[in-house]
Amino acid sequence: MIAILKNNAFRIVDRIREMDREKKEKKRIEMEYALLQEELYKTNVQIRSAYNNFNNTTDKDCISYYLFLIKALESRYALLLKRAKDIDYA
Repeated sequence: MIAILKNNAFRIVDRIREMDREKKEKKRIEMEYALLQEELYKTNVQIRSAYNNFNNTTDKDCISYYLFLIKALESRYALLLKRAKDIDYA
């Protein structure tokens, strides 16, 4: 009888630990998702700024710079968006 009670107690403790790990993992994922959303917003602002600067410059070197910057920022945005979607679907 005592062995059965001990066994049940161990199972309860194990389940509590498992639930605690699940809560921590869920919170970590939520924090990561929030950080990704913030980075997406910042990158979007940078893209709009780069487009604005590109449209208002006439210097050949600046035009090249903004073209490369826009391409890099759009690639970053696509990567962040993919990561956010992966978290959202998980």
